[in-house]
Formats: sequence, structure tokens, C-alpha cells
Amino acid sequence: MSQVVIENPIINSPFDEPARHFKFDDEGITDEIAEGRRISSYFVPIAKPKKKGKQLQFDTEWTKDRLKETKLVNDIRRRVAMWRKGGYVGVTPTTARLIAYWTDPARDKKLFFCQNEALETAIYLTEVAKKYGDAWIENALREANDTSNPGLPRMAFKMATGSGKTVVMAMLIAWHTLNKQANSQDTRFSDTFLIVTPGITIRDRLRVLFPNDPQNYYRLRDIVTPQQLEQLEQAKIIITNFHAFQLREKVAAGKITKSILAADNSDGQASPFTENPDQMVRRVCRELSNKKNIVVINDEAHHCYRRKPDGEDETLTGDERAEAKNREEEARVWISGIEAVKAKIGVKAIYDLSATPFFLRGSGYPEGTLFPWVVSDFSLIDAIEAGIVKVPRVPVADDSMTGDQPTYRDLWLRIREDLPRKGRKTEAVLAGEVILCGGAINSPQLLQLSGVGNAHDLGAVGVNALHDLPGVGENLQDHLEVYVQFASKLPVSVAPALKWRNRPSVGLQWLLFRSGPGATNHFESGGFIRSNDEAAYPNLMFHFLPIAIRYDGSAPQGHGYQVHVGPMYSDARGSVKVVSTDPRSHPALRFNYLSTDQDRREWVEAVRCARRILNQQAFDPFNAGEISPGPSVETAEQILDWVAKDGETALHPSCSCKMGAGPDAVLDPTSMTVQGLERLRVVDASAMPYVTNGNIYAPVVMLAEKAADLIAGNSPLAPSNAQFYRHEHATGDAHPSGAAAAGP
Repeated sequence: MSQVVIENPIINSPFDEPARHFKFDDEGITDEIAEGRRISSYFVPIAKPKKKGKQLQFDTEWTKDRLKETKLVNDIRRRVAMWRKGGYVGVTPTTARLIAYWTDPARDKKLFFCQNEALETAIYLTEVAKKYGDAWIENALREANDTSNPGLPRMAFKMATGSGKTVVMAMLIAWHTLNKQANSQDTRFSDTFLIVTPGITIRDRLRVLFPNDPQNYYRLRDIVTPQQLEQLEQAKIIITNFHAFQLREKVAAGKITKSILAADNSDGQASPFTENPDQMVRRVCRELSNKKNIVVINDEAHHCYRRKPDGEDETLTGDERAEAKNREEEARVWISGIEAVKAKIGVKAIYDLSATPFFLRGSGYPEGTLFPWVVSDFSLIDAIEAGIVKVPRVPVADDSMTGDQPTYRDLWLRIREDLPRKGRKTEAVLAGEVILCGGAINSPQLLQLSGVGNAHDLGAVGVNALHDLPGVGENLQDHLEVYVQFASKLPVSVAPALKWRNRPSVGLQWLLFRSGPGATNHFESGGFIRSNDEAAYPNLMFHFLPIAIRYDGSAPQGHGYQVHVGPMYSDARGSVKVVSTDPRSHPALRFNYLSTDQDRREWVEAVRCARRILNQQAFDPFNAGEISPGPSVETAEQILDWVAKDGETALHPSCSCKMGAGPDAVLDPTSMTVQGLERLRVVDASAMPYVTNGNIYAPVVMLAEKAADLIAGNSPLAPSNAQFYRHEHATGDAHPSGAAAAGP
């Protein structure tokens, strides 16, 4: 097999429909350029070769079968292209204005052709196809969905990584919302959106889809005009992880209580301890109020499918079987959640976006089978030829044979035994004892993976329980916080220091003189207050910042300031639980923010206290009005909705391996050893029985120094009798546990 070197793979414009493409032959891509656009197709997984030898010899018929045309995509593509050339007839006036705005050749911020084509496809299928005799497309999609997603109106856009899927999401939201605003009776559109992501990182990245976000894509990518952006702020948008679809426990109860009540509930009814699907939808979609028939957008949608009922079971072993089982469960949670949303409030359309909308291994479908509801395709090779993404480097030069396969095809099998297993070598280590310092997330994860934890939960994910200790991973606590931001009348904030032109001088001033805006983190003032008369001592913490900004660096234009505020003693309790035997798999984290009456009450008080402080007369020379949450957020329900959407962790996870006595304790406080085991200690924030009233760095250092004395056998320091503030007229305990009530 000859190796092809293409010096310059960019042969098309990113802003126009592809006009040329590199040809493929039986040996792969060539350097021969063909006129016209490449048809949509995909390579089926490579089968084993039929002949052996020093060089790979392909069977001609098998090679042809590797390339499979996606006929539905190509047929739709041709119809959309004809409609495009005809001037986009048959659409609403709002849609016509949007298309003209997006495709204007004089735009400063041009949109990629693949982004416009994805929207054109959605628009054609929704507004035009039936009018021009293309009802067959809807029938084909319905048939494809009935096979794999009965009752769900899914259509998928296959877009290479880096081609701008988030921009397409913003365009979809703008198209639907502006049409709904123009004609509320038009049932084809919605102004309510549920965006589902596979993880927290992606969810946070998609904040740019909120029209009121300072870095929103509607403005930065020029998706709509300034006037239209104001209309977009009427849209209801929720961005969530698919994990939110998991049915949660409603009532905390011991295993014995659950088993007794489960025996009394043996008639097949749902567990009284767990949400039913309707309750889950109310929780996830609480911000949508009474909205019906919403639009769902799935990001990285290849994680969302239901296993084929009559699919063949592949023979998988070891880690492959565990990973396939984990993927299948995650996919089931995701698609079951959408089905529950549809049943409860209705779903008008589901848009899937993915670079790889293929069924995964273990799904019951042949691995690499394209989702049959894909309607638009801009593949990786298309994106490379258009100059949108970088060229990947793939090791394919070694075509020597080892066994039945070319060496590079079985690269993993050749090297895996020489690599660390699960990220590290498996070696026996002789140690007098082990001190675990992984933190509030990693320490319970490592204990659980080692067989120490709730035996029932460990068995459910394939971990052999060696020591049943139910408290491991429970009692997880954290501090949640929000920013209450105000605009400033006077130019006194540090906002100018963040301008790109000023940053070099800020850095130079710090390097040379250790002074200036770069010499501080600017959190130089703060305080603690009581939010109500029941609190024995201050239960809210404030930090003041002389700029209106988010941790990710996004900020409103102009001068401003803010306070960071949040309750210090929430009575919400969460958990850390492993989801598989693979230590590389992140554990499931459940913080249960805003899950208790006290927590919700104190959050309302926290926001109102912050506003009261920032609206004091002393701020009058500076106060130009509230930016966030804004004057429209006033009632308790509105405040809680805003906190749920805008709150961020203060990064104080703790208490998941609590010390103490009782059935839920994990550590012996006299030695920091794990209850019931010898020579295994935990020394980190997870050991706290409850989170401290303030940042946890200093308390963790104190805890570590105390533990060091215990481990070394040093004489402990004398107890401190330091005085602390306690309100003389307080009517309740300082802490939900009542632990501080005995203080001086």
C-alpha cells in the first residue's frame, strides 16, 4: 500500500458549498482532486482480512462494502440545494430575514457554510418540504425513529469537531424563538428549550447560549441583530447534564427501613423512596413553569440511544464489558429522561448534534452504524478540505503483518501489556500503613474501588465488597455561591486592567515592582452576617470585588462591582459514588443543592441581604443599578430559580468520609483510621463531620497537623477556649447539626 502525502489539503472555502474533493480508491485517500461535492457516506468498521502474508491483501468485494452511502442525507441535500438556488421560498417572513442576515456576503463575521446548511436543512424540513411534495422525508424520519426511538421526533446533524456546533445551537434557538414571538399560534415553533449535555464541562461551556450571558454567541457571533437579541431574552432555556434525568431518592432512610417498606410494597408499585418520572421532569424543568411542547437539543448526541431489543450480544471481556455496560446505562438514562419529558410536557422537536452520530459498541447495533435519523452531514474530511479544522496525524505507515491484521490496526494489542494498567502499574507495595489524602471526591472513590463502602451499592457496579461501611461517600457538603452585581456610575473599578491593551503593563508592573492590579486577587474585603434571628452566629459569607466579572473571565461592559454571597451552613447532603470498576471513570457526584427547606430559605435571605447592603446610602455615589440577578428577580421563587441557574460551587467539597461515632461515621477521630480496619487512615477535607463556616483551606491544614500528631504519637496541644461571637437573642442552633450549641 503506497503512502499518499498531500501537501495542502485545503481546496475549498469554509464559507461556500464544497466544490471539489480528494478522491478515494481501494487503498484510501488519493491526491487526485475531483470536481463537485463529495457525496455523504461513511466507512463501515474494518473486517478481518481474508488473506495473510507480509503485506495486507484486500478482497475487492469487501473493500467496496466498506464505503456506505447515506442515501437519506444525499437526497435531502439535493432538495435543500435546489431550494437554496431558488431563493429560499416558502418560509415565514421572520425566517426569511434570518436567512438573509446569516448568508449576507457583506457580513463581517461570516458563518461557515456547514453551519448555514444545518439550519437550512432544519428550516426546509419544518417549513417547506410538505409544500413542495417532499412529505416522504418526514415519513422516512418517522420510520427511522420508530425503529430506534419510538415516538421521539429526532433529527441529527453530523458536524465535524471544530465546525461550530454551538453556533448551530444558537441559530436553532434564534430561529424558533423569533418565529414564536412573531406568531404565538404557529405550532411549528417553540420559545422553550432543554439542552442536554454529557458532562459538567460541556454544560458550563454552553452558557454562551443564554441570551443574557455577557459572552453570548448571539452577539459575539452576530447571530441576530441587537433588536432581535432583546426578543431572544424572552426564551426559556435550560442547560443540564443527562445525569439530571436519574431518578433521585426523595426520602433518606436506612437499608432496614427500605427493605421492610419494600416488602409491604410488593404489588409492583414504584418505590416510595424514589422519584417517579413525572417528579423528575418537574425537578429538571422547574424553570420552564407551565411551558409545553418544548425543543430538545442533544449535544454529543451519540451518547443518547436505546439498545436494540433484538440486537445480538457481542462477546466482550473484562474492561470492554464493563465499559459497554456503563455506556448502555448512561444512554438509557439519557433517552428515558427525554421520553419522560415528552410524556409530561410534550416535545416538539429533538435536534441531535454530534461529530460521530454512530451506535457504540454494545448497543445491539453493529458498531459504527450511523444513526438513521441523520439529515445533514459535514464530515471531518469535508472540514479539513474547507480549512475549518486541523489535519489529524494518524499512524498508518506501518503496513507490515502481525498475525491476521496489519500492525497498525492492532496497535493497542501490541502495546497494552507494557503500559500501566488503569493508568498505573499493578504492583504489590509493602507498607506499614496507608494514609489516604485524595480529597473529598477521590478519597471515597478510592475506598469504594478498593471494596470499602456500602456493600449493596458496590455490588451493583461490579465491585467486590470487602468491608461494608455505608457512610463512605455519603454526607457530601459544599458551599454554593452567586454573584450579586451592580453597575458603577464612577470609573473606579479595575475593569480597565482587563483590557488586552493594558494587560502587558499590568504584568510588567507586577514583575518589576510587585505592585499594581496584578499584585492582588482583589478579594480584599468581606464579612459575615446573620440572615435571620434564628441563626446563633453569622451564617452568610460575603466577598466584595471591585469589578463585575465571572470566574471564567466574562464580564459586562463598563465599570461595576459585586459581592459573592452564599450560606455557610446548608443542611443539604449529597454523595460520591463510583459508577464502575474503572478508576478512570469519574464517580457520580450529587450535591443536592437547594434540596431542603432551610437551604432554600437561607438562599432567598442571602440574596436579599446582599441587595440591602449594596443599596445602602454609602453606595449612592457609585450605584448605577443592579446588573445581576436584575430587578425582575424579586420573589422567593424567582430568586431560587436564578440561584439554581447561576450558582457556582465555591470549591469547598468536604465531609464525605466523616469522622465520629454512629452508623454513618467512616473515621475514628482518635486515630483517623477507617472504622473496622487497621493501618488505613484518611486525612483530608472528607474527614470533616460538617463543613466549616467559611473557606476550608485553613481548617484542612489544622486537621492535617492534628492528624500528624496522632500518627506520630506526639502529645496533643491543649484544647483552645477561644471566644467566638454568638448572638444572645438567637432562637436556634448555629449549625443544622446543633454541634456549635455547646460553645461559649
